[in-house]
Amino acid sequence: MVNQTNKIVTIAIVAVIAITALCCLGSIAEDVKNDQIVVNQVPITGTMEVWSQPGMYAQKFGHTTTYQKTE
Repeated sequence: MVNQTNKIVTIAIVAVIAITALCCLGSIAEDVKNDQIVVNQVPITGTMEVWSQPGMYAQKFGHTTTYQKTE
């Protein structure tokens, strides 16, 4: 009985961790296209980062705003 309870608790914990990881997946990295400028604000420090070169950047769970270079 105790062994089955431990299994259920373990499965519940793994499920919560998996759901949390899937929800945070979009805040880990940002792909900047050639025609974009992206501004990222890191949540804890409030540091603003500006990315104007194409490529992948660490988003650090921050909030990003995308601007087109032609605007």
